[in-house]
Amino acid sequence: MKEAAESNLATYVMLRRADIEDAMTRYFSHDGDAGPSAEDDYAARRLVDVLIEAMCGRASGLSDDVVESIPGVYLSKFGDGLVPILKDLIAEEASPLLLSRAIDGYWRAIRASRSR
Repeated sequence: MKEAAESNLATYVMLRRADIEDAMTRYFSHDGDAGPSAEDDYAARRLVDVLIEAMCGRASGLSDDVVESIPGVYLSKFGDGLVPILKDLIAEEASPLLLSRAIDGYWRAIRASRSR
């Protein structure tokens, strides 16, 4: 069962979802000169779904669909960019321990989906 504080963190992520998606889309496109692509935007939106799913402890199979539909480079870049983006956007509402749990939950969901 999730702790109350973890559930609150999931709520903060849901409330700041658009900001997290925008920041991640910009992070994905950092290497390109043309700015964010439709693929960058799609990957950011779907991977935020995975993050929220993992934080809420749901196992709806969404992660499996996302992992299959998104190139692996996005899975890695999302995980790499998650720490600084969450710190920038919701650090005031969450302790480092809870942020760490959110990030660990994301990677567990990705690993579990790949192993099925």
